Amino acid sequence: MAHIAWIPELVHNEAFRQKALLEIREDLRRRIPDARGWKPAHRELDAAAMNGDHPLLKEALSRKLRLLAVNLPGFRGILSFFTQPGKSFADEISDRLKVIACLEKPNMLHSEAIGAPASDENLDQHIRKALKAGDEDAQVVFWADRDDVKTALETIEERCRLAFAGVPNETRKGLPDGRTIFERVLPGPDRMYPDTDSAPIPIEEELIARVRSAMPTDVSRRLEQFRAWAVPPDTFTFLLKHNLAPLIESIHADFQVEPRFVATVLGHDLKHLLGRLRPAAGFDFQRLHDLFAFIHGEKLEKDIIKTMLPVAVEHPNMDLHSILITIHFKRLKPAQVLAPLPDLRTQFRRIAGSKDPAAAGRWIAGQLRKAALGNLPMREVAAQIAGAEGGAA
Repeated sequence: MAHIAWIPELVHNEAFRQKALLEIREDLRRRIPDARGWKPAHRELDAAAMNGDHPLLKEALSRKLRLLAVNLPGFRGILSFFTQPGKSFADEISDRLKVIACLEKPNMLHSEAIGAPASDENLDQHIRKALKAGDEDAQVVFWADRDDVKTALETIEERCRLAFAGVPNETRKGLPDGRTIFERVLPGPDRMYPDTDSAPIPIEEELIARVRSAMPTDVSRRLEQFRAWAVPPDTFTFLLKHNLAPLIESIHADFQVEPRFVATVLGHDLKHLLGRLRPAAGFDFQRLHDLFAFIHGEKLEKDIIKTMLPVAVEHPNMDLHSILITIHFKRLKPAQVLAPLPDLRTQFRRIAGSKDPAAAGRWIAGQLRKAALGNLPMREVAAQIAGAEGGAA
């Protein structure tokens, strides 16, 4: 069906149709206990002897189509059995003639048509006489090209035989008015697409293992992993949205950088930069792996990546050595970084007038940060400052 809103009415009408087909089945089984011997008879009608006043027959004769009458033993009252609003069992046959035998509607008349004009009575008698029909029989008349006659006869017989079974296996199309029409038979041994009968292709275990290894990790397991790494919870959404856990794993494995540090750079620093700078072409997260590879190869301290990152985001094609020049990085030895420490301690006491070692430590660390960046971890700088303050005390 084409629209969800159609479902209630379609289900109601289709359920009623199938109930009607089950009632038809029970009726036929009472009349004809052994359906194996049931067989329709047909005869081609003589055009000259037909009533030429019926508009459908007149058109069929004008198109030089063949007229055939089919007798359905024991089917009296079945063709007019109500199935859907405005439809009866005769429409089950007509729908299949259109789809299977390619006979465009209107494609048939039958002996139980509702509201049939009185002028058809002579026609009905002529057909019954030609077929030697009994009182409990029903008749169908159809018109077709010579090449379509055989298929049409087989279609009529098949649908009538299916009536003895009840509801046939078929695909039906839902219409806007709440009714359904026959669309196609379900696949069987003589199916429409023979490629589905091809022999199965065996799959190697190695392929299954390779595909399984490439499948993404379940979200719940990623969350467990983040917690094990002590990653800040406010980074989870960003990391999961962009599937950055594999990148964290890769950087950790390749450069021995703590996963928490990498996740924080991604989920805090990079997220903030992307929101502020909004690069037009987006951001290639592989660029972060390149940055870590660069500082690892240059033997730089990892903290410098937070200073390099804004330039890398704003200028995605800039050479990484050029980024160092842009941020005014100067390579220094640890002793050179810490050399100003005694003077800075004296300067702080002079300008601040405070002997609080914590306040002094924060101020001195801020003064040394630029020189230490990339050359000496800030935790080591803090340790040196604390040691110096302890010695001075």
